[in-house]
Amino acid sequence: VVMTACIAPASQYVDLVRHDSHIRLADYARGLRFWLSNTSPRIVGIVFVENSGHPLSALIEIAQAENKYGRPVEFMSVKAGDIPKDVSYGYSELEMVDEVVRNSELLTRAPYFIKATGRLSFPGVETLLENINYPFKVAVDTRNDGFMRKRRRQFVSTQLMMVKCSTYKTDLIDKKKEMSGKWQMIEELYYDCLMPRNGEPGILLRFPISVDPAGFAAHNGESYQSTKKTIAKYIRKIGRKCFPGCWM
Repeated sequence: VVMTACIAPASQYVDLVRHDSHIRLADYARGLRFWLSNTSPRIVGIVFVENSGHPLSALIEIAQAENKYGRPVEFMSVKAGDIPKDVSYGYSELEMVDEVVRNSELLTRAPYFIKATGRLSFPGVETLLENINYPFKVAVDTRNDGFMRKRRRQFVSTQLMMVKCSTYKTDLIDKKKEMSGKWQMIEELYYDCLMPRNGEPGILLRFPISVDPAGFAAHNGESYQSTKKTIAKYIRKIGRKCFPGCWM
């Protein structure tokens, strides 16, 4: 599991509702505890990568004291580079994943990795891991809800993704360099990069089951367990079974 993190966002991101470093550190602590206690035998290690320079000692203590399955945990601090003016902060997230793929010792021992937004947890991911068709190259949840909106929304959810390490190195590493002038959001970048490969063996563009996050959205502070989100979650689960080709 590669947990991406930014504990103390830079000043240009103060428009995020959830930007306080103490609150975000608590979010990341909950996320780390989720993966440490996850029962899936497919999870063989955790890489926590952070790019704001915030001390990681509190999280390291959690990994040492609350690791009942004895999973190896690797902590990496990455200095965030300059973000092009026309792209979102997702650029820095790709920067972190690239760094992990290049330099993580743990990733050299695993054929696949899960990329997870570190502030969130994902109840049900164990079931997802057992229902994915192995082997695969990329397993993501692609969404298209343009039929519900005036503005087209076609994207890959990057909160939770699964990638074969060798595929990332050959097909996806350094994709951030292509964003400027083409894509503002990494979710749209992945959609346009992966959709032409739909139907190719090993390219799974739709999760077989819904795995919704738990936690709080950074941009507005809304809980993913709110009544509205809970209703939407159940509608999506039903829709995925009855209309697997549609995002509801």
